[in-house]
Parts: sequence; structure tokens; C-alpha cells
Amino acid sequence: MSPDDPVTRAVTPQRRELSELRNEMTSHVGCSLKTNRKKERTMKYMSVWTIKPEHFNAVIERFTTADPKPPAGVTLLDRWHEVGTGKGYALLETDDPVALSKFVLAWADLVDQKIVPVVGDEEMGKALMG
Repeated sequence: MSPDDPVTRAVTPQRRELSELRNEMTSHVGCSLKTNRKKERTMKYMSVWTIKPEHFNAVIERFTTADPKPPAGVTLLDRWHEVGTGKGYALLETDDPVALSKFVLAWADLVDQKIVPVVGDEEMGKALMG
């Protein structure tokens, strides 16, 4: 992709933000990263979204007719939906913040979404114990 590509221009700020968050998490919680079979460092991210009320039907249409799975390089560990509220959560894992950003941007026209890096109790416990 070239720097002039519209997707690259749209993703670059999110990529920088995710990269900065990853670096911050790494420096504060060193064990928050794990090594997968490819010897790459992966992180978990929680996606929290709320469907924009005016787009509720469009979200249902896209979710049921298109493939709502994340792209290669991003693993969907689980997804939850609040019943009747239009709010949901997804736990994702990746070593590629650009692929994660592209996935988020694919739904940006229909939902408000926030992505945050997360660690589990065991990882946090290890970090707190030094």
C-alpha cells in the first residue's frame, strides 16, 4: 500500500495509537505479551461497540449477509451481545495493529467502537508480583 492510499491514510492514526498503546502496555505490564507458534508477539484487545440507532437494520443486514469475521492476522476469541441494547463486546488477539484497525474501520460507518488492550487475571497477577 502506498502512503497516498485512502485506506492507509485512514488507518495510520489508529495504527500509531494502537502501537503506542502496545508499547505502553509492554513497558508497564511486560508479561501482557505472549509468544505464539510463529515467535511473534500477540496482544489481546477488547472491542466495545454500540450500534448507532439509525443504522440498526443495516447492522443486522451486514452481520447476517456478510462475513463478520476479522481479517487474516486477527483472531476473534469470543463475541458477546447485550440483549436488546445494540451494544456488544469482542475479544480479539493480534500482533498486527494495522489489520485490527482495518477490521474496526470496516464497521465505523454503522457503530461507535472503542478498542482497548487487555490482560487476564493471571497475566496481571504476574505483573503485580514483579
